[in-house]
Amino acid sequence: MDKQLVFDFVLLALIIIFAVGVCVAWIKRRHVLSAICGLAAIACVAAMVAGPFLVGPPNPGQQAQENNEQAALSPASPSVLPLQRPSSDITLASLERLRPAEVQTAGYQAADACRECHRENHESWHASYHRTMTQVATPEAIIGDFNDAKVTARGREYLLQRVGDTHWCQMNNPDLPPAPSTRMNVPIVMTTGMHHMQVYWFPGGKGRNLALLPIVYLKETQQWIPRVSAFLKPSHTKISSENGRWNMVCSDCHTTHRRERRVKRDTWDTQVSELGISCEACHGPGQQHIAFHRSTKATGDDPIVNPAHLKTKAASQVCGQCHSIHTKKERLFTLYADGHGYRPGMDLNKTHNIWGPGTTQMVKDYMSDKLVDISESDKLRGMFWKDGTVRVSGREFNGLIESSCHKNGELSCLSCHSLHQDMFDSRDLKAWANDQLAPDALSDKGCTQCHEGNKYGESHTHHAAGSSGSKCYNCHMPHTTYGLLKAIRSHTIFSPNIEKDLKAERPNACNLCHLDKTLQWSAETMHQWYGDDVPELTEEEKTVAASLLWLLKGDAGERVLASWAMGWDEAQQASGSDWIAPLLSPLLDDPYDAIRFVTRRSMRSLPGFSDLKFNAMWSPNQRAAVIGSVRTIWQQQTADSRRAEPQLLIEKSGVQFDRLDGLLRQRNDRLVNLIE
Repeated sequence: MDKQLVFDFVLLALIIIFAVGVCVAWIKRRHVLSAICGLAAIACVAAMVAGPFLVGPPNPGQQAQENNEQAALSPASPSVLPLQRPSSDITLASLERLRPAEVQTAGYQAADACRECHRENHESWHASYHRTMTQVATPEAIIGDFNDAKVTARGREYLLQRVGDTHWCQMNNPDLPPAPSTRMNVPIVMTTGMHHMQVYWFPGGKGRNLALLPIVYLKETQQWIPRVSAFLKPSHTKISSENGRWNMVCSDCHTTHRRERRVKRDTWDTQVSELGISCEACHGPGQQHIAFHRSTKATGDDPIVNPAHLKTKAASQVCGQCHSIHTKKERLFTLYADGHGYRPGMDLNKTHNIWGPGTTQMVKDYMSDKLVDISESDKLRGMFWKDGTVRVSGREFNGLIESSCHKNGELSCLSCHSLHQDMFDSRDLKAWANDQLAPDALSDKGCTQCHEGNKYGESHTHHAAGSSGSKCYNCHMPHTTYGLLKAIRSHTIFSPNIEKDLKAERPNACNLCHLDKTLQWSAETMHQWYGDDVPELTEEEKTVAASLLWLLKGDAGERVLASWAMGWDEAQQASGSDWIAPLLSPLLDDPYDAIRFVTRRSMRSLPGFSDLKFNAMWSPNQRAAVIGSVRTIWQQQTADSRRAEPQLLIEKSGVQFDRLDGLLRQRNDRLVNLIE
C-alpha cells in the first residue's frame, strides 16, 4: 500500500469519525462527544494541510519541467512521437530527468570517492559485473545491436537505432494490442546486466518511472530475443512494459542505497546513491570513513566496515542483503523515503525476513491470506524445491545458511568468493569477474581449508584422483539451481542421497554426471559405498536412465537442468556424448522458450553438431524439421559404432522412438514459473 493510498484511507476515516461525532453530539448534546468531534475536526484539517508535504512532489517547479519533457516521451501518447529517425537534438543529458537520480544522502559518497586511496580495489570492482549491473545507457554501456537493427519477436516488430549518444526503439506500445496507431519511438535511458544478457529501460511517462523494453540482448549468441523467453516462464506469458517494476523491485538490489520514493500509486521519484552495486553496498556509507582519515584529531575505530574482518555470519549477511529470498520488516513509509535500514556489520535479521524451509513467516509474507505447506504452493515452487531448498540463482544466501558448514562451522561467502581480485591471482580481470571466485576455490581447496584433504581421498570419493567424480563440488554442490539460461551449483552443501532427492523432486548429483545410468544403479551404488537405503523405485526408474526421465517426463524445471547437464563437459566425460543428440533433440521443440535456448547450446557441444542451424524462436514446423535432420545425421554418424544400451532406449538398429515418444506423452505439463 503506497503513501497516497494510506493518506486517503486515514483522511476518510477521520472524516467519518468527525461526521458521526457531530451527529451523536447534536442528538445527545454531550460535551465529551463534542470535544471528540472537535479534535477529529482539527485532525482532518491538519491532515489536509500536511498531506501535500507528505506525498506531493518535492519541488513544484522541477515537477513542471519534468512533466513537459515526459509529455513528449510518454508511452501513453505515442502519436506525439515522430516515427522517422529521432532527432539528434535530444541528448542523453537532456533525458536525465526521466530516469532515477543519483543523489548521495545518509553518508553515502559513491565509488569515485574511494579511488583516491584504494586504487587497486577500485580497479577490480570497476571490472566486476556488480558495477555494470545498472548503468546509464551510454554508448559504452550498451552491448546490444542498435545499428538500424530490425527485430521481430512474438509477432511484434522493433527498429533499434542510435542517434548521437542516444539509443532508440521504435515499436508498438507493449501494453496495447499491436496497431499502427500504437507505434512510438522511445529513448533508452538505462541498462541492466552485462554478464549474460542486457535489458533496456525507457521512460515510463510518470515521474522517474522506468518501463521495460520487451526484448533483451543475449551476449553469448549476440541476438535479440523476447524478454519473457530469457526466463523459465510459460510460453503464454503476456508481453508488457512492466512500468514501474524497476522502481519497485529491481532497484532494491541492482543499485546502491535505493530510495523508492513513491509519490502516488503509479508514479515514482526514485533516487539511488549510485547505479550499480558499488563499494558502499558492501562496506557501508563512506562519509565518516573519509572524514576519519582526513582528520588530524580522529580517535577510536575507523567507522568503515570490511566484510573480511567480520565474523562468519555477519560477513555472509553482507551478501545476503541481496542474494536472498526475503521480505523487509520495516514500515513502507520508511522504505519508500529512506531505503532499508540494513548496513554492513548489522544483524540482517533485524531488517529482513529470510525465507527458508518450513518458515511460517515465509508463507505468511508470500501468501498473505493463508498458511500453506511449501510443497503445496505453486508460487513457492517457483523459488524452492519441495524440501525447501532454494532452486533459483541469485539467492545463494538462502542455500548457504541451511548448510551445516555454515551453521556449525566457519563457512561464509568469503570462504570461496573474492570481491576484489587477489594480488597473487594470475587470471586476467575478465576471468576473475566471471564468478569472482578466489583462486583456491577453483579447486577442492575451497573445502580442504576446513576438511583435512587426506581423509577424503579415493576411499571416500570412490573415484580416481583428478577425475570429475573426485571433485567435492560435483557431489556436494550439484547443479540443481537454475537462472539466466543456465544451471549453477546449489549453495546448500549436502551429501548425495537418492531417496531425499526423489522426495524433493530434484535431480541428484550422481545422475547429473552419470547421465547414462539409472536411479537404481545410483541407489545401489550409494548403498554399497555409504550404506544409504535403497528407495522404492518404479520399473522405469529401474530400467531407464534418470537423465532421460527428467528430460522427457519431468516438469520444465527438471527438463531444463537435464538439458543443461547434457552439454556439461564433465558429464560428457563421465557418460560419453555420442548417444545424446537424438534423445536430447525433442527439447528443441519444448513448450518453454528458455528450454529451447538451453538445448540449442547443449546440442552445439556435441560431436558433429557444433554448427547446428537452429533458432529457438522458429515455428513448430521449422523446429520439427531440425529435429528430423538431427536424427538422420546421428543415424549416419553412428552406423558403424552404435551399440545397444537399453537404459538409453538405444538398440543396434537405432533409437527406440516408440518408447521415447511414450515417455514424451507422459511429460509433466504443470506450469513452472521460476522467479529468477
